[in-house]
Amino acid sequence: MDREYPVKSVQIANLVRQLQQIKDSQQDELDDLNEMRRKVLESLSEQIQRKKKKLLRSLVVKNQQRHQEALLQKIRDGQDMLRCTGKFKEVSGHGR
Repeated sequence: MDREYPVKSVQIANLVRQLQQIKDSQQDELDDLNEMRRKVLESLSEQIQRKKKKLLRSLVVKNQQRHQEALLQKIRDGQDMLRCTGKFKEVSGHGR
């Protein structure tokens, strides 16, 4: 039994060392996975931000076009009104 104790002690020490190596290896893998997760989330976040900007830009352009058309129509209506007023003055004799 005296001879078995040092052998068992060495085996236990080897197993403890192997267990620590496995723990270290697992921690490294967890660290790598966390880094990959962080990079993927960062990439997805950037994609979402780009899509949001593109959508907002599109909405602004569409909204501007709608208002621009309304403004141009008001300008045309005003010009038509001025032409009609001028013709009315000519016809009624007030244009002289």
